[in-house]
Amino acid sequence: MEKELLFVDKLQELKDTAKAQGGIVTGEQVEETFAEFELAEEQFQMVYDYLKQHKIGVGEAVAPEDYMSGEEKQYLQIYLDELKALPSFTDGEKRAATMSAMAGDTMAQEKLCNMYLPQVVDMAKLYVGQGALLEDLIGEGNVAVAIGVTMLGALESPEEADGMIGSMMMDAMETYIEENAKQKGEEMPEGAEDNGNDTTGE
Repeated sequence: MEKELLFVDKLQELKDTAKAQGGIVTGEQVEETFAEFELAEEQFQMVYDYLKQHKIGVGEAVAPEDYMSGEEKQYLQIYLDELKALPSFTDGEKRAATMSAMAGDTMAQEKLCNMYLPQVVDMAKLYVGQGALLEDLIGEGNVAVAIGVTMLGALESPEEADGMIGSMMMDAMETYIEENAKQKGEEMPEGAEDNGNDTTGE
């Protein structure tokens, strides 16, 4: 039992490493992490499968689109096309909007919401395949941004805004996934396989 718990800890350690490296680990890191277990090739393959289920690539990043259904891909393309209609902005313009939003300027807050929309999409793609539709994840992220831009006055500098908004987006999406799972009567323990959400078409 103690060895099983250690194995789970090593899996979490590997996930933390991947998170710090942009969702990627190397084959060498996988082997080093589990060196003391002397795993067979089949067991290593199980580890690789587990990592893939958690959107972690070995050697190269996994493509979020691999986890999307046809309908989600179609929705994503339409949504991205709509975002292209929004005005572009520079880093300086975003910083200025952030400072105004921090001061309570509602027009600046609305403008800042639009600036964060593409980031919401990028983050939602990371949670695809975990029991929630991409459209719903984007919706939850957008709500989090709308709330977040009204709370920027609590920050000390505009440079803190990205971290705060990003954290709120992640929390909103993860909470939605958990609540959605509970509504379906599913349990989602750490590392559990979600075989009911295979959108690869296999």
